[in-house]
Amino acid sequence: MSKKNSDFVAPEQLAALMEGIDGRMQLIQLVKGNVAGKSYWAYAIIKPSRFLAFQEAVSKGAFNLGDYAEEIIAQGQGDEPLAEVKRKIEKKYEADHTFEDKILQTVESAIKQAK
Repeated sequence: MSKKNSDFVAPEQLAALMEGIDGRMQLIQLVKGNVAGKSYWAYAIIKPSRFLAFQEAVSKGAFNLGDYAEEIIAQGQGDEPLAEVKRKIEKKYEADHTFEDKILQTVESAIKQAK
């Protein structure tokens, strides 16, 4: 089955949709990077309406997390947060560290079934 361009949401419509859900949900993103040659990580709350801009900034490499995060809820030095920190984030915010992997698996499965 093929899709026409009109079957997809235009970027402007997506932005408006995301702004509409800003007050109803929050996206918690584990962000990793280097500052002055040292590795750091942070859990940041990103408003849905800022998520696409945030992802674009991440793909380009250098960005200021404060420009996109509504709040930084945990941060530290190193490549990964400690397991205890991950558990606290999962419990307090009902976060799922495997969510993106699950979405990718679902999409890949749907693509295979469509062929």
